[in-house]
Amino acid sequence: MHILMESHDQHEFGKQSTTKRGWQFSLLGLFVVTTIISVCLAFGVSFPRIAVAVVAIGLVQAGILYLGDWLIRSRGGRTLNRVTSIVRAIFGTALLATAASMATSNAGALSFILAYLIGAIGLLCWILAWRRWS
Repeated sequence: MHILMESHDQHEFGKQSTTKRGWQFSLLGLFVVTTIISVCLAFGVSFPRIAVAVVAIGLVQAGILYLGDWLIRSRGGRTLNRVTSIVRAIFGTALLATAASMATSNAGALSFILAYLIGAIGLLCWILAWRRWS
C-alpha cells in the first residue's frame, strides 16, 4: 500500500506545471504584498473611520484601473477615444470652475493670475477633448 501511494504521489507531483506567465509570482512579491496588507489592516484597526474612506477610494481606483485596462486591451479604439474625451472634458470643467471661483474671490493679484492660468489649462483640456471626440 505504501509503495502504491509513493508511485501515485511521484506521478501526481512529477508533472511539470503549465502555469501562465501572468500568474507566476516571486516570493519577494508575495512578501511585499503580505506586508502591505498587514500594514493596511493594522491601520484600519487603529483608525476605523479613515479606513472606510481608504477602502472606498481603493475600490473606486480599482474599478477605474480595471475599466482602463479593459479599454486599452479592447480592439475598439473608438470607445477609448470617447472615454478619454469625456474624462478630459470633466477635468477641464473642474479647472474652469476652480478658475472662476479664484477669479471672483478678492484674494489679490496672484490669485487672479493663477486663475487665468488654471482657466487656460481648462480650456486646453476642452480643446483636446473635442479633438479626441471627432
